[in-house]
This record gives sequence, C-alpha cells and structure tokens, in this order.
Amino acid sequence: MAERMYYYTSTDTMCKILQKGDMFATNLNYMNDAQEYVNGLKEIRTLCLDEELVRKVYSENADEMNARMIEMLRNEMTEEKLHEYMETNTRYSISFCKDRDLLSQWTTYARESGVSIEMAFDMDRDVCFKFDNAAPDAEETSEIEYFARPREILYLTKGRGDDYEKTGMEVLYRMFPEGYQEGDADSKLSETWKENSVYIKQYDFYQEKEYRIAFDYMKLNVGSGRPRIDYRTDKHVIKPYLDVKCENGWPIISVMV
Repeated sequence: MAERMYYYTSTDTMCKILQKGDMFATNLNYMNDAQEYVNGLKEIRTLCLDEELVRKVYSENADEMNARMIEMLRNEMTEEKLHEYMETNTRYSISFCKDRDLLSQWTTYARESGVSIEMAFDMDRDVCFKFDNAAPDAEETSEIEYFARPREILYLTKGRGDDYEKTGMEVLYRMFPEGYQEGDADSKLSETWKENSVYIKQYDFYQEKEYRIAFDYMKLNVGSGRPRIDYRTDKHVIKPYLDVKCENGWPIISVMV
C-alpha cells in the first residue's frame, strides 16, 4: 500500500533533488533536537523495565514465558549499556511529514523560499537505496546498496501526554512483535534496542507527524568499502551527511511551492 508523505525544503535543494536524484541523510546527533536518539534509548529502556506493562502487552504468553522475557530485559538493558549506546550513534536519517501543509515545517525547513515535495512510498516492501563507495580502490561505478522503508515516528515521554501507555505498548510490539523467543538476548536485543530508538521522539514534538528513513552507517558496506561521508554548514554548524539515491528515482508526485 502506498503512503503519501511530504519533504519540506528550500527551492535550491529541490532543484538538486530533481536534477541529480539524491537526498541528504543527516547524522542523528546533528538534528534540530540533538537529544532525540538519546531520548529514544532512554524511553525504550524505561518501557522494557516496566514489568507490569510488559506482562500486559504479552498477556497471551504463559507466565513462565513472561518471566523469562522480563529477566532477559533486566539483565541486558543495563545503565552501562545505555551510556555506551548513547556515545556510539552511527545512524543517519531523512525525515518526512504526513501533513502536506504544516506551518511548523514550512518555518523550520522551507524558510523564506521553500517547497513541500509529495512522495508516495510502497509501505509493503523495502526500497533499494544507493550510496557512492568511498573506498580508494573502488571503481567509479561502484555503489553500495541498502534496503529500507519509511517508518512512522512514535512520540513518547514518560509523564507526558494522555496516550503514554498506548504508545508504549506499540513500542514494545515493535521491539518484540512475536513476544519472547529463545536467543533474544545479547547482540540481538542490543541491536533491536538501538534500531527502534531511531523512531522515538519526545512527546512535545508530536505535531510534526514525522516519518523517517534511517540508515546505520556500520551496515552500509560492500567488502571493505563504505559510503562517503560529506559535510555541510547549517546555522553555523558543520553537519555530517550521506548522499542517498533511490533506485528508479525518488517517488515524487507533486511539488507545492
């Protein structure tokens, strides 16, 4: 099923997207809210250590299964690992909005001369994205491929908003869609924790209605090659980004000026 979403940007950036077919994925540490990835890590840990909520989400499982899952979460989602992951973010993202005409998005991203680019993504399958290979011995035509799809941002802050428990349950379902499974410990749980943190933002930003395509730089490789990291200046800050192409072009439908 195709989902329509909107990319707000300046007219200059729009021209580059239309002419060159590439978009910029910004390192999450350099977003407008630099703490959003950290917020996701913390909120997911809080949810996973809430035994009452975990039991409520996975009530269809036997008590023994729930007990094993709770024990696994308690053993793996430690304060030490939280701080480790906070210091090792390697993820980049491109953000979209579900609203085609949202004032806050015009103000923040389109500025004095901007556009809202409408795109339609097939949400039933991953899309192939491509990156230039930065390896010194890579062929000029060598590209790195990565498959992903947009995911909806969930807005969650403990103690804020009326839907905390409902949203928290949705986060837990994303973490463990099939409940506890043998082998769901150590590296697998850690990866799930970090991956889902990308799609959690503070409740105060809920009006953004954001979707996001995220890329983990550590998974973007072909042999010994890695994508090239470029840098741009935005509001006097030097921001690292990845140059991303979409196979068969970005699914643009229309542009609102």
